[in-house]
Amino acid sequence: MFKIKIKNNEKETNYIVYGEQELALIGNVTSSIVSCPNYFDLKLIPTSKEPIMIMTNNVPIIVDADNILNTNYFTTNINFDQTYPLDITEYKNLHDLYLEQMATNPTEEFLNQQNIKDNVNSVLVKKH
Repeated sequence: MFKIKIKNNEKETNYIVYGEQELALIGNVTSSIVSCPNYFDLKLIPTSKEPIMIMTNNVPIIVDADNILNTNYFTTNINFDQTYPLDITEYKNLHDLYLEQMATNPTEEFLNQQNIKDNVNSVLVKKH
């Protein structure tokens, strides 16, 4: 998962891009109808009350960050019709844009991730 800014026609929008299997939502099914776009896997686990629903993406997707990161996160419904499935080229291009943005203005989270990667790589190099 990574967050990017895209400027189009002088309007800048924040997006969150999820790789394959990075977005999972778990909840109880309370209605008799559950819609599931074809870029999500839906798994229902039976329980004594309502079944538990686990929905995971099976292709990379992009989501408007305002739908997830706004101040009313816990009182706002996230609409899946606002996600967009990405093909591998689109995902790679967006990831390259993310790396460019982090090279010029890295976030603390990005720097921490790089630290973790460096630590893991140092252990792997020593093992080989």
